[in-house]
Amino acid sequence: MLFWTRVHKGHFHKLDFDRQRVIGNYIVDFYVKKLGLIIEIDGSSHDDKEVYDAQRQAYLESLGLRVCRILVSDVLNNMTKALNNVEEFIIKNYSDKVEKPPHPAGTPPKEGNVGRVYINETQYFANVPQVEWNFYIGGYQPAQKWLKDRKERELSYEDILHYQKIIVALSETDRIMKEIDTIEI
Repeated sequence: MLFWTRVHKGHFHKLDFDRQRVIGNYIVDFYVKKLGLIIEIDGSSHDDKEVYDAQRQAYLESLGLRVCRILVSDVLNNMTKALNNVEEFIIKNYSDKVEKPPHPAGTPPKEGNVGRVYINETQYFANVPQVEWNFYIGGYQPAQKWLKDRKERELSYEDILHYQKIIVALSETDRIMKEIDTIEI
């Protein structure tokens, strides 16, 4: 249900997801007809069923479908990572079927320090750390707000430099706050 609430009704790149779809003799977790994409959420129910899963996947692929697998632990504990994995799978396997690359402006970075934050269809910031992306000053998230205010605009070189300075300032603020927290009185 957690994954479904994030992808149904076109919430994920305007794609139409079916849930618990019957294909042949199998029921798949999620299906995107437009792409011929099956998304399976793997958890403990798949333990000791490697042979069955391999036969099932071979059958589905014989129909020309592709299977993207994500971990239930990611869905439960790190939805951003789960959605990024699906997005990467779509980009890698369906770039010829998707009108525009599925990169909405202002998307959050991937887990850790390797994400891309898109400002428009062609410009993005790479390696935006998760801590800086989610950093609050009061009720305000400067890294997100700055990009949101420039959504769908072409960024100048000066804009890019300014954003990089914001990220460095947030990183230093986080470092100093952590250092202060270690001081014992």
